[in-house]
Amino acid sequence: MVLWGDVVVRVFLLYVVPAVLGSLAGFGVRSRFVRLRFVGLTVLFCVLGTVGYIPLAFAWYPTRAIARQAMCTNNLKRIGMALTKYADAHQGQLPPEDGAKGLDYLLREGFLDKTNDATVFLCPWDEIRHAARPGAALTEDSVSYVYKGSLWQPGSSANAVPICWDKIVNHHSIGVNVLFKDGHVEWIRLKRWEEIRPDK
Repeated sequence: MVLWGDVVVRVFLLYVVPAVLGSLAGFGVRSRFVRLRFVGLTVLFCVLGTVGYIPLAFAWYPTRAIARQAMCTNNLKRIGMALTKYADAHQGQLPPEDGAKGLDYLLREGFLDKTNDATVFLCPWDEIRHAARPGAALTEDSVSYVYKGSLWQPGSSANAVPICWDKIVNHHSIGVNVLFKDGHVEWIRLKRWEEIRPDK
């Protein structure tokens, strides 16, 4: 998922500002030698802009990472609420198919929320997949999460059963957010997840 605001800031800091400063420095100068000096100034401003961006990037990254993590957690919580509504309307049964086809029941039958927005199935860290077009069925190319409704046993008291979680690549193979049967979402490091994942 591209953060366009970040792209604009990078281009502005690294190229636009130095180019403007360099051109202003050489404005009205006719001598070729002097113009070359101002071209050098422009290059120097570009280098300084790049070096100056590095600390800003380190300052922005944790904030962006926290925001993305929160969005991913909220997506899974919304999916959990939609699954609960679906189960209430279908005698305790969850969508009968695993994967994107199962999650598509929530979208088709309007169990998400008033917006019924398919972007809830897309993790903000996911750089591979794109949200489904309005009215289109969900596919594995438009869903960032693994759904295993078959793991839900109606009437079971085992609330610590994972039913939906991140695809491994979403968070750069560091860990996954996991939605459990009781509706809570938990971040689990990849090594631990590989030990406990139910679909091995």
